[in-house]
Amino acid sequence: MKIQEIRIRSLRGISEILSVPLHAKGSKLAVTTLIFGDNGAGKSSVIDALEFAIRGQVSRRGIGGRKQRKELRNLFLDLPPIVTAKTDSGECLARGAVKSTKGTNILKGRETPKGIGGWPVAVRRQDVEGFWRVDDDRRLEFFYDYFLPAGGSFADEQRRTEAIRLYDEAVLAHHSVIDRLEVYLDPWRGEIPEHVGATSTFKRVLMQQDGLRRRDRRELEELIDEFEFTLSRRNSLAGAAKSARNAQVIDLERVANVLEPLAVAVAEDFRIATGLTWLSNVNFHVTGSGRMSIHLITTTGKRCDPRDVLSEAYLDLLALMIVADLHLVLAKDTERRFIAFDDVFQSVDAPLRQRALQHIATKFDGWQLIITLHDGLWLKSAAKILGESNIRVLRLRNVGHQASPAILDERTGPLADIDACIEDSASPILLVQASGRALESLCHELSFTWKVQIQRPPRDEYKLANLWEVLKPTFSRSADAPFLQAYLRLDSAKFLRNEAAHSNETADSLTDSEASQFAADVRTLWNTLTCPRCGRLVKNPEINGIWTPVRRCGHADRQ
Repeated sequence: MKIQEIRIRSLRGISEILSVPLHAKGSKLAVTTLIFGDNGAGKSSVIDALEFAIRGQVSRRGIGGRKQRKELRNLFLDLPPIVTAKTDSGECLARGAVKSTKGTNILKGRETPKGIGGWPVAVRRQDVEGFWRVDDDRRLEFFYDYFLPAGGSFADEQRRTEAIRLYDEAVLAHHSVIDRLEVYLDPWRGEIPEHVGATSTFKRVLMQQDGLRRRDRRELEELIDEFEFTLSRRNSLAGAAKSARNAQVIDLERVANVLEPLAVAVAEDFRIATGLTWLSNVNFHVTGSGRMSIHLITTTGKRCDPRDVLSEAYLDLLALMIVADLHLVLAKDTERRFIAFDDVFQSVDAPLRQRALQHIATKFDGWQLIITLHDGLWLKSAAKILGESNIRVLRLRNVGHQASPAILDERTGPLADIDACIEDSASPILLVQASGRALESLCHELSFTWKVQIQRPPRDEYKLANLWEVLKPTFSRSADAPFLQAYLRLDSAKFLRNEAAHSNETADSLTDSEASQFAADVRTLWNTLTCPRCGRLVKNPEINGIWTPVRRCGHADRQ
């Protein structure tokens, strides 16, 4: 199962209805989607909405790895959250104040759709950054939502029984106070208050009774204060105790059975992403008391605590691999094939970040990835890694106080401006300008990748004229006929790039056909010299002789 679209209303930063398309433009095929925007634009609210639609709850991690419950309701609307999610199977999942309609599966409470499991939808930045701040004694709590049975509320039997004991003690303490209040209750004609908010009248009636000595009045005031305290404590513990009496707890044997085979995959993923060859394996150990430890095993057999030997960046990456691989393992027997990464790669250093995303994209082949990010350079890198032609990129923009964010399709890639000009039927001048910039960008990248020799210009201003001349000898030896024809036309027409940038007769007389041909030839060069999946440039051709493009990445040719 994948998600085609989410419709959100009155959830966190989203007030009015916001439709978030997670399918390819022009079709209903659910695809990997990058959601880009500034901090506060609403990216995490979209992920929260998806989590809420599937699981009926949203939780995040704070300092020390502790879970933080967030207010889901939009604070400016007097409406409960409403979320609907359309799946690629045609089913419509709905949660919140939704009217029953044909074909809609309305989920209640923490009910989850059949066949997709109830573990979290999203891996969040707080999960990765807080993973190693959790003590081993409470480590299992980090995996609370992954292994807890449906309807369960406690990670282990010790905490379940502790919740019941604390409540029973609070009840006894409250009854003790009521017993001591008995001698002062004659003026009160109602039921004993069961909520602190109802004690003001109770207190006033008792304190205004006649015949109380000063000492008695002082004792009564202290008893009423104690009554309010014990009542508040009893009520605050009641919910946990009620859940505990019939709750299931985490099956520690199942946890161990899942994590033990996971260790090999995590070790391999971490080695690939980091290049650390000394790592042999990762060991997960769960004790009968619920204590969980994680160790690295070196090639010499030494056991190490990751916190003692890895940098902060490597620790974040290891945590990411552990949680990501856990999603894959849990999904094996379900229909779920979507996962969200909420700003998670920003916590990993840039060089590791690219290798990590590349590896995760490979591991999750056939899945729908929903990734939020706020850095423009990282957006370009991520789009290139995932294959710009195979994904959708959305931009969220904050449009003001109490308003839902605006959502726009973001164009990425070297040909984005050309596509925009064609889509908007822009003037020939604008199309030539966009094409000229794309051509200069290609030549600039080729000059580095192919390591061509070029004379250093003043102020390091490498312009198209400089770059083109040193690449011409290689272009002219291509065995690819369409590429060669495009190159020859551009060699004669490249001057249009500069002419279109200034007011002159040539620019003013540009025709649609001239601009379209110029753009098509630039596109031919880009498509021939780059991989359509990952965007990497082809190998450097031999110094002499005819050559054909060979992709360094090894990906198959465009279908």
